[in-house]
Amino acid sequence: MKRLWLPGALLSMMLVPFAVADDDSDLKSARIHTELSYQYFLRGQYGVALDEARIAIKAKRSYAPAYNTLAMINAELKEDEAAEDAFKDGLGYQPSDSDLNHNYGWFLCQRGRAKDSIKYFRTALKNPLYASPEKALVSAGVCSMRAGDSEAANVFFDKALMLKPDYPPALWHLAEENFKLNRPGDARRNLLRYHRVAGKTSASLWLGVRIERRLGDKEAEMGYASKLKNNFPESRETAEMLNGQP
Repeated sequence: MKRLWLPGALLSMMLVPFAVADDDSDLKSARIHTELSYQYFLRGQYGVALDEARIAIKAKRSYAPAYNTLAMINAELKEDEAAEDAFKDGLGYQPSDSDLNHNYGWFLCQRGRAKDSIKYFRTALKNPLYASPEKALVSAGVCSMRAGDSEAANVFFDKALMLKPDYPPALWHLAEENFKLNRPGDARRNLLRYHRVAGKTSASLWLGVRIERRLGDKEAEMGYASKLKNNFPESRETAEMLNGQP
């Protein structure tokens, strides 16, 4: 089952130390059980992960990270109603929580509600202490593309690159979007930047083939095609290339 989330980003959120008073045993318990829930979630032990998240919420009903984890587990299990309820409950207690807003927005986007998702990414970005705003900007860009708003998508990707100039997801999606908008020169520049920081994949090489074909650079096109065929002979992209797909 393909995960909807970015485990590393969530893990960094879960392990940030909280200022917990010595006598606040409920908050301590909620934090511990939320972290346990997340670890079980990563291992694919969803039943135990659900139990731990519920214990965390029972210990401290207003502890937002517990709802975040509970929502993601339910989303992974395709229990969409339960996932949405958990997101909304968490936001009811912490409406400005950046991780909750980002993950709820991504959940909506993945479920075909891209237009509804954007406001949650924007809320996540309002927090000046948000540790990974570039993640929310790229997510907003991807979901804007899905909503059919290419102009907004490019603005989000550009803002992500202003914050982190070599951020691979922003470079990749911007190259893809430039190509779709028939801006092959811009697509080439962003793809080259992507390759410098993230290396080459079957998808990026196939995009390179199509970009250079559109630009009319036969030598560059054949260079990408050779690398794709030799390095990723069994990939879907190689099959598409050999079958003559545009």
